[in-house]
Amino acid sequence: MKKILSTLGIFLVSFILYACHDNSIDDTKTSEKNEEDIRVLLYNIHFGVGGDGIFNIDRIKDVLENAEADIIILNEVDKFYSDRSNNMDMAKYLADELGMNHLFRASIIIENSPNPEREVGNAILTKSTIEHLGTRFFSEGDQWPRVITKSKIKLQNGQIVNVAVSHFGLTESGRIKQANETLEFLADVDNEPVIFAGDLNATPESVPLEIISNKYNDAFSTRNSFYTFPANNPTKRIDYIFGNEKIIFKNNAHTILTQASDHLPIVVDFTIKKSNK
Repeated sequence: MKKILSTLGIFLVSFILYACHDNSIDDTKTSEKNEEDIRVLLYNIHFGVGGDGIFNIDRIKDVLENAEADIIILNEVDKFYSDRSNNMDMAKYLADELGMNHLFRASIIIENSPNPEREVGNAILTKSTIEHLGTRFFSEGDQWPRVITKSKIKLQNGQIVNVAVSHFGLTESGRIKQANETLEFLADVDNEPVIFAGDLNATPESVPLEIISNKYNDAFSTRNSFYTFPANNPTKRIDYIFGNEKIIFKNNAHTILTQASDHLPIVVDFTIKKSNK
């Protein structure tokens, strides 16, 4: 009888744990992608500090490597900033470790002569050719300036995709202006495929997201329960990957369960719509 009760107890505990598991989180290795698919990953890496409060850039590197993304978009990337990230050039380190090219542009720039400037910003990594098209400081920030950067990537199959990254601010009025200015900034490349991604510090039903969604498609539009923050107990979705009408997202958008940062990374595969020419 005791053995039966013990077995039942184990079964009930297992059932409860399964029922409580957030199925929006993919805690396995990212799935295989088709040859024509392009994989993009967005990750606020919190300058390499994980949920345990420990800086460990190699945990970030391992997450990125296992995801096998063709395009990696990063927020909160330090460059010679401070001891919190070992005064390292994080984007260069990650790109070198992954065998990728990289583009970094700062939103925070602090003079530190005769040493290099202390910087925090956004980065884009890819094994393909990448060209910086421009960076714009938004008209309104908060305690920190906020920027958007756009780039042109020529994929190894010859296709072109414009990739933009931003990290919106902490006030609603600022985010509304940043959303509108994002659309203005990307208008000159919108005749080509465009990916826009970042930590937008806003939930899907908010005004800033409504502004962006009126122009671009949200890769997670049918997956609002795929929460991204905080990583140790996600309760809201504030990290996004958008594409214009020339981007076709696959139905495999997901988060990756990891405590390497205070956000969860998000991943999706896409293809580029064939031209009618």
